[in-house]
Amino acid sequence: MLREHPAHGADMAAALLPWLGEWGAVIVEHHERYDGKGYPAELSGQQISLGARIVAVADAYDVMTAARAYRRPVSRAAACRELVRYAGTQFDAHVVRAMVAANARGFDALRGSSLSSRTSLWSPRVSCRPRRSPESSAPVRSRPAP
Repeated sequence: MLREHPAHGADMAAALLPWLGEWGAVIVEHHERYDGKGYPAELSGQQISLGARIVAVADAYDVMTAARAYRRPVSRAAACRELVRYAGTQFDAHVVRAMVAANARGFDALRGSSLSSRTSLWSPRVSCRPRRSPESSAPVRSRPAP
C-alpha cells in the first residue's frame, strides 16, 4: 500500500500535470533510487527527473532531522553523513553534494524565501559540519532541530 502513494499522488494531481509540465514527474518518481532499486518503475540515474532526485534527497534529510512520534531526530551532521553514505546508490551524488554544500553555508541563498517561515530546514543555523568551540578544536554538540 505504501508503495502505491506516488501513483495515488499523481492521480490526485492529474488536473495540475499539464501546468506542472516536466516537474509533474516529481510526484510519481520521488521514491525512485539512483541505482534503479526504487519504485514504482525502477528508474535509474538520469531516467529519474532532476526534480525527483532533488526531492528524494530533501525528503530523506527532512525525515532524518524532524522529530517523529516514534523516534527522535538525528543531528544535521548525522543526516548529512547518511546522505553522503548513500550518494551514488540511493541518491544522485551531484544532488547530495549540492545539498551538503548548501547546508554547510546555512542555506544563505534561500533565506527570505517563502519556505523560510514554514520549516527550520532553512534556518541559518543549519549546518552539516560540527561546530567547533573557539577555545578548542573539539566539536560542539549540535542542538536538535526545533
